[in-house]
Amino acid sequence: GAVLTPLVLTWRGGKRGASDNSTWAFQAMCALADRWRAEDRDAGRRTDDVMTVKREGGWLAVDLG
Repeated sequence: GAVLTPLVLTWRGGKRGASDNSTWAFQAMCALADRWRAEDRDAGRRTDDVMTVKREGGWLAVDLG
């Protein structure tokens, strides 16, 4: 979360691709997500299973971190 926060804020604040910084931030977020998903896959974890449990358990978006 701490790594993604400034990237998300830059992307959202930059009108989602309307500036060089927001475009770069989006590309960096995607690269991190790809890396983390690959790490989960290699470790036998399924990220979507975690989100299913949290969503069905009534977690709010602010609780997902």
